Amino acid sequence: SYRKGGKAIQRCEAFDDEGVSCSLVFFNSSFLERKLTAGSIFYFYGSVEIKGGKMSMLYPEIIDTFKFESSSNI
Repeated sequence: SYRKGGKAIQRCEAFDDEGVSCSLVFFNSSFLERKLTAGSIFYFYGSVEIKGGKMSMLYPEIIDTFKFESSSNI
């Protein structure tokens, strides 16, 4: 994480099961550094931007897989 213009910025890389990566960017969310750990599985929802062949999402919604799987079995 780093600061820019007074905002704390957290950036991480997410990968799908085929190894395709997407850069995720969050603002003022330092708690995510403890939540989004390597090997954890989450779903991310939001707009994807592609620049220079690289995908990124600014402040995507995070859906914990346990909660997602529990609600989809209804």
